[in-house]
Amino acid sequence: MQNLDTKFADFNVCESDDMIHKLEEENHEMQKLIVKLTKENSKLLEVVAEDKHQIAEFKQKILQLESEKLEDKRKIAQLKSENVKYKYEKILLNPPKIDLKTLEKHSWNSDDRSLNLYIKLDDQFTFHRYPVAQSTDCIRGKIGYSKGIHVWEIIWPQKMRGTNAVIGVATKVAPLHKKGYTTLIGENNESYGWDLVKNECSFDSITWKYPNAEISNDEKYVAPKNIFCILDMNEGLMAFSTANNYLGVAFRGLKGKKLYPIVSCLWGHCEVTMKYLGGYDECMSNFAFKI
Repeated sequence: MQNLDTKFADFNVCESDDMIHKLEEENHEMQKLIVKLTKENSKLLEVVAEDKHQIAEFKQKILQLESEKLEDKRKIAQLKSENVKYKYEKILLNPPKIDLKTLEKHSWNSDDRSLNLYIKLDDQFTFHRYPVAQSTDCIRGKIGYSKGIHVWEIIWPQKMRGTNAVIGVATKVAPLHKKGYTTLIGENNESYGWDLVKNECSFDSITWKYPNAEISNDEKYVAPKNIFCILDMNEGLMAFSTANNYLGVAFRGLKGKKLYPIVSCLWGHCEVTMKYLGGYDECMSNFAFKI
């Protein structure tokens, strides 16, 4: 019995030795694998570090290109603004002879107005507003423009402006009346307006200062009686000018639309005149009056 126990004990020891040996071999192999993976990890970290460096350089290049792109866009916008000014000055320096029939074509539309306005019988280029309280009223021009450059003059006495006096352009579906006193033009995406009283431009209820301080040189700028509206549908831009100063581009992104001259007013008995001065066709070679 004692011999049997001894043999059993010897068997267990041998089995344990085998297991230990096997585990040691597995541990050795695992250690080799760890060393291998550590080396590979080091290489990967080097690659990642290099990639991070390359990514950082790439991002820097992108930022530089974006900066150059913004500068190019600024230069393009400036050139377009100067181009609009050039076209406008060309019309003023070489004014076309416009017959009365053509002028009438580009005047206020008696069928496209708030009922609180009427066109004067003795002056078809001027409308008069009834003294209606709590009402903002608009009138559109007869002709809508979708191409070419067109210039018209708005004559609006300063004492007839009230708290809101807005000039600009609008689509055919822009509203012409609203209760209360407001800008109305520029309150939705169907119209673009410059409020001569607040010195603000509006489109789709977004407003911004206009003209900017660099142009007006006066925070309390007061627009004069005579304002020139310059619409360049070839470039999709609209600018304004006085007799002495070009005020710069007020609106962009007008391409693809058909836009009509429009004003909104709220001052009782105010009178506003519009006179079409001329326009160029797309090639800038001839004045265009065929609509």
